[in-house]
This record gives sequence, structure tokens and C-alpha cells, in this order.
Amino acid sequence: MAWTSSSKDIMSGTPAVADYAEYLAETYSLVLNEATSTAAAQLQTAATARAKATSEWSELASHVEVFPIDDFIAVGTQDPRYAEPMRTLEYGEGGERPASPVLTTTMTSMIQPMRQTMQTVIDEWLK
Repeated sequence: MAWTSSSKDIMSGTPAVADYAEYLAETYSLVLNEATSTAAAQLQTAATARAKATSEWSELASHVEVFPIDDFIAVGTQDPRYAEPMRTLEYGEGGERPASPVLTTTMTSMIQPMRQTMQTVIDEWLK
């Protein structure tokens, strides 16, 4: 006769096992939240610095935000007063204004550093 175990078996097992499984799930969630928040702060700093250093963007730099959208990290603004000017700068305006993709460039350049930051946070929790 074969023997198998599932997460349902574990969660319905002894209180100590169920409590430990719940503790692990909560801890994992906390670690991921901390890692994501740390990486988002890193992206915020980089995006704001790049916007400040780009003449067309300098006036909007203080309004650049990093925020979640559907479980993804977005960089831009949630303030409707600055959304259109940022969109126009980022993507250009037909043949009249060339694109200045500060946010896209920052996001692309920060993928690996953010990944490393998140891994560092997770590794610290696992020590």
C-alpha cells in the first residue's frame, strides 16, 4: 500500500504542525513584502535621480512615484495633474517632441539590481 502526504494532510494534522505551517506562510509573506518594498525604494531613488538629471524631466522629478498595479511595480505618477506631462515626455508627441524615456530606461536598468536587492533581503531572513 502506498503512502502519500499533501499540504491538506499537514494543515489538518496536529495543532503544532498546522501552527508551524501557518507561521512559515506568514513569515514567507513578510519576507516577500520586505524584499519588494526595499527594491521599490531603490527604484524610486534611481528614477527620481535620473529625472532630476534630465533637463526636460527636472520639474517633474519630485512627482515620480513607484506604486503597485495588479501585483506589478509601476513607475510614473498617480497624480492626474502630472500624468499627461510625464506620458508626453516619456513617449514623445508625434513628430513634434521626441521621446525621453527616463522611466522606461530606469526600470530596465534597475531589473538586475532590484533582483539582487530582493535576494539579499531573502538571504538575510534565511540566516
